[in-house]
Amino acid sequence: MDLAEQKISLIQWIIELEDEQVIKKLEVLRSLDSKERLPNEVIELLELSSKASLDDCIKHTRSKNLISK
Repeated sequence: MDLAEQKISLIQWIIELEDEQVIKKLEVLRSLDSKERLPNEVIELLELSSKASLDDCIKHTRSKNLISK
């Protein structure tokens, strides 16, 4: 997944967020001024995400879509 695809994926995920606590945590991350201040877990997840192939990813769905099947 290239950088542009990662950004689009993150934007789509953020648009669908309804959990205010998660949004507040994202705002905290946005306010950080350097990579060194990010938690190691976040850095590791970002690195794993950048290496992931789209073919290996699972398409995100809403729970109501899963229930209706």
